[in-house]
Amino acid sequence: MRNFVRFMMAGKDTFLYFGYGSNLLKERIQINSPTAQVKAIGNVQDYRLGFYGSWSRWGGGVATIDPAPGHTLWGVVWQVGMENLDALNKQEGVKDNDQGVYRPVELSVKTSTGETLTCRSYRIIDTSQPNPPSPQYMEVLLGGARQQGLPEEYIRELSEIQTNDYKGPVQVMEDLKKNSKS
Repeated sequence: MRNFVRFMMAGKDTFLYFGYGSNLLKERIQINSPTAQVKAIGNVQDYRLGFYGSWSRWGGGVATIDPAPGHTLWGVVWQVGMENLDALNKQEGVKDNDQGVYRPVELSVKTSTGETLTCRSYRIIDTSQPNPPSPQYMEVLLGGARQQGLPEEYIRELSEIQTNDYKGPVQVMEDLKKNSKS
């Protein structure tokens, strides 16, 4: 990925990040990126959500962006302090030479006001094993979609995604509970 766009916010060096999965939820992204602030809601054309892998931390597959002509993927544009970039990369499992879970990508995001923003996002590297998400993952994703005011039609579409019915513990849910108490 080429050098992504950086901004200044309140005198700090920042970047724009497009969250479309669990990082729709403010409390989730701020576990590892406490400087994250909502800049806008927006969408990317010709993509949709896909779920892959089997992640014990989530009890099932996790979201990525899949190319899909004619589809629209909604999410939130976060403005994040550069000091949180390493933590966000670690959260997304980014490693050199595409040996990690996700790779950084650059997306053109159209905001609800019509502005087009260049944002950093992430895409799963290995999409060979489709796997439904856990109910807990979908609870966070849907909670974030509602919290951010994404379009109702899109939220309905998300609520129809089949889960794997996993009923065991999910580490991120524990992290969210801890974070809400602090």
